[in-house]
Amino acid sequence: MSALDDFTPRAATVIKVFAYAFRSAPTADLVAWGADELNGGRTVGGFLDFLFNFPVPQSPFTAYSQIATNTAFCTALVDNFCFGTSMGAAVKAGWVAELVPLVPQYASRGELAVAI
Repeated sequence: MSALDDFTPRAATVIKVFAYAFRSAPTADLVAWGADELNGGRTVGGFLDFLFNFPVPQSPFTAYSQIATNTAFCTALVDNFCFGTSMGAAVKAGWVAELVPLVPQYASRGELAVAI
């Protein structure tokens, strides 16, 4: 049984969005707000785009989607997803090399983050 089993599917999605993309857990009020956003029709990618542009204090990124180049964005995203692992620089660089050409294929960076 996962700890996420205690939450509604929408709340679990919000928790994953924060945990994966921001390397932090949201507070209960942010979980409720995020679930309301998703229930109101915002896509998970759109929710991430909003958060990428919002200066979340506990996030290591502010205006995450505004990182100038796709390479810098993908590097930051891979570093964040791999945080706490022993993944080496060469493996991370390989992931970045795979992701950079994919960025233009998605409507937004949030949609790319959801896809990976």
